[in-house]
Amino acid sequence: MDETYANSNKTENSISNNLKIDQKFEEEIISLENENILFEISTGGAEIKNITQKFFKL
Repeated sequence: MDETYANSNKTENSISNNLKIDQKFEEEIISLENENILFEISTGGAEIKNITQKFFKL
């Protein structure tokens, strides 16, 4: 294995293991919308809250 690759992998693992919880974090709902759909996603874990199709043709 390439030494540079191995070292960067160790750095990635150590960074991801040092996460801290933000006690002031408040979940918000982000809305993405165009002429066809409305998509709502939560900032707390990227949970999809709603997908609405605006126009429906039979």
